[in-house]
Amino acid sequence: MAPRFLPLLWLAVALAPALAAQSPEPRNLLSRDLPEWLDLGVTMRTRVESRRGLNYAAPFDDSSLLNRARFEVAVRPAESWRVFAQLQDSRSVGLAEGRSRTGTDDPVDIRQLWVEAGAEPRREGWRLRLGRQRLIFGDERILAERNWNNVAPTWDGARFALATARDRVDLFAVAQVDNDPDDIDGALSGTRVAGFYGSIGSALDGARIEPYWFYNDRPRISGVLFDSAAGIHTYGARLAGEFAHNADYDLEITGQRGHAVGLRQSGWSGYCELGLRPFERRWKPRLFAIYERASGDRDPGDGRSGTFDSGLGKRHSHLGAADAVGRSNLSTLETGVEAAPSPSLSLRLAYHRFHVASRFDGVYRTNGLIAVRAPEGGASASRIGDEVDLILKWAPPAGWWSLEGGYGRFFAGPFLEDSFDRTVRRSILYISFEWSL
Repeated sequence: MAPRFLPLLWLAVALAPALAAQSPEPRNLLSRDLPEWLDLGVTMRTRVESRRGLNYAAPFDDSSLLNRARFEVAVRPAESWRVFAQLQDSRSVGLAEGRSRTGTDDPVDIRQLWVEAGAEPRREGWRLRLGRQRLIFGDERILAERNWNNVAPTWDGARFALATARDRVDLFAVAQVDNDPDDIDGALSGTRVAGFYGSIGSALDGARIEPYWFYNDRPRISGVLFDSAAGIHTYGARLAGEFAHNADYDLEITGQRGHAVGLRQSGWSGYCELGLRPFERRWKPRLFAIYERASGDRDPGDGRSGTFDSGLGKRHSHLGAADAVGRSNLSTLETGVEAAPSPSLSLRLAYHRFHVASRFDGVYRTNGLIAVRAPEGGASASRIGDEVDLILKWAPPAGWWSLEGGYGRFFAGPFLEDSFDRTVRRSILYISFEWSL
């Protein structure tokens, strides 16, 4: 799909001087002296990370350097339509032997290339976008960009949005771009997804209701990826807002119905977060507590899977920085504190406690695939383990660079210890530097 839009991009550049429109956004350093119809940008991120205890069955350690560069051009030939292109170069150094490169390496590829007509972003009216693009909705627990990845996949297809002052609905029919570390990423190559995501701000003061539904044709059912004759409907709603000047909440309930050859799927997930800011001075701390549950399968032999498919949702750090567990067959409690010691520095300290929702189902990876199967007849204990995370971020008000570092340590519980009859540990230590012009 992407190469078809290249002629449109060059046409937009050629016509833009005669059709120039005013840019309402502050301009970056590269675009400051350019015509108003043209913006350029570059973003570079370098991350050094050390991981311990990857892969429960055959654990190994990995220390690597990940670098990602993005170069972009935005053209506005007229107020009613826009063209955007983004090249991405992702590379790694020092990956452990046998570790997949699909999430780390993709030298010089087209990450985004789209044409858009209609109202400008954050304005009322309709908008249609065609081409290779990002999809970001809600808190990304259900459908996510996964920007932590060194590659961060995008989607080929169409997206139509209709917005008023406080409400919005997005309709989309897209295919996820499968990363090919050795060649140009093919168009329409991955999971096909179609559906809608809404955002209603006019119904409740200080809150948003976000209903959604979508269908994907490459589901993970009981931790197995199905490439044909399969599909899953995912539907639900999110409610988020404040119930006092210093208290907030985030609630979400999701259902699933799906099928594969000889197998039916029926799963669900629920999320509840409460936050409290006891005082506004001295670091402005926010105390939070989160309970989350994603269904598991109670009877592996009945031809019906009860395991929630989390394959398209947020992965890294949503359930702990060590990426020890995924959002399938999971019951978890998280507590912690977020604070800002200075305008430039923020920190997050969190404790996670993980259990399987069903002792007859296994532990899943963050990508929705099975990591550890339950023993025949079910596990004797449900506790997967515990994790402690500390994340620090330094982002000066100037806004063109940021430095982030974190450490996460996972301690295995009886479910994993009994499965391997040995001590299981997992951790991550990382430092990430990002700058943009």
